[in-house]
Amino acid sequence: MSVNGHIKRLNTIACQDTDDWYLDGYRVGKDFSTYRENQLNQRIQFCGEATSTQRKAWGDGYLVGYKKVAKQNKKSKRSKKS
Repeated sequence: MSVNGHIKRLNTIACQDTDDWYLDGYRVGKDFSTYRENQLNQRIQFCGEATSTQRKAWGDGYLVGYKKVAKQNKKSKRSKKS
């Protein structure tokens, strides 16, 4: 799966596995947050469809991954001030 013109992600999608949707969302939130819509749309296109449960799992994972990065950035800003 292409993230942008320079970065590609390994496609190991398990379309029917809700946990896989969560983990994929987490990875995108953690490492590719600016490509949120693009990555979700690619996954849905690859799988052919997405249930509301799968979309929710992906979104929940994304938020956890994104918040983890935001928290780490906040900590690093504090340590630079010291």
